[in-house]
Amino acid sequence: MTGRQAYDTELMKLLHNHVYGPDTTTARWTNFDWGKSLKAAMDYVGEPYSGKFDFVDTRMYWPITHMVAPKDQALGCADCHRENGRLAALASTVYMPGTNPNNLVDWLGAAMLAAVFLGIVGHAGLRAVAASGRHGDGDDQGTASNPHSQGGNGHG
Repeated sequence: MTGRQAYDTELMKLLHNHVYGPDTTTARWTNFDWGKSLKAAMDYVGEPYSGKFDFVDTRMYWPITHMVAPKDQALGCADCHRENGRLAALASTVYMPGTNPNNLVDWLGAAMLAAVFLGIVGHAGLRAVAASGRHGDGDDQGTASNPHSQGGNGHG
């Protein structure tokens, strides 16, 4: 994977970047000021920063496993999507399914899924009833309009 990253031109090292925050004057995607963003991030992580920066082309190499944990260490959905899960702090700022069992959005989503399922089952049932009514009338002669039906000669 290739990219361009900010680096300190005096200390010759890559810099951290404060990317986003809705209530801040230093985040890159809030104010579009690289200088403020880099300084804030470097201050936050406690790393030295000369205040002078430029950009360098970089390349990242990923192992063949794409950073996926082995099967015995893999997380299940409920590790994050439950009350007090791994992302509990994030769930207080954004909607995350399953983190609040009394959440109206979760209940409405479940109700909509149930309604869709019932609609599919009901529709299939009505089609089956309608189809059995058409084929159960005892007429095995076919029709002239359908040359593939039994008994029809296809000549109209």
